[in-house]
Amino acid sequence: MRRFLLLFLIVHLLSGNMLAGELGKLPYLMRHFQLHRQQNVESTLLDFLRLHYANAQHRRSDPAHRQLPLQQLGIHTASSSILPESDQIVLLTSITPQYNALRPTEDNLLPSDFRARLLRPPQRFLVF
Repeated sequence: MRRFLLLFLIVHLLSGNMLAGELGKLPYLMRHFQLHRQQNVESTLLDFLRLHYANAQHRRSDPAHRQLPLQQLGIHTASSSILPESDQIVLLTSITPQYNALRPTEDNLLPSDFRARLLRPPQRFLVF
């Protein structure tokens, strides 16, 4: 059940944030990386990502950089809720237990055999 709930939440968050559209831009990212790689053979993918995602000045230098994935922050959340048809919600069973069942009493704290001897000193005295 936990796996299903986790999968449902992941799909809901990813579809609400339009990550699928951003993942569709990955081929352009790879082509752009290959272009940079041709210009500088020693550059790595990490260097490329730092240059295009951490360096704002380089990002603004070419309008084509806007086509790279995750360049534009757009948060789109979709709330899809199914409301009940009637406007009255009737609970068939009580959700909270009775108040008296939660209150501790002497009977449910300690067994009676132990409770009687708990705070009493021994009744027998040693006589020498």
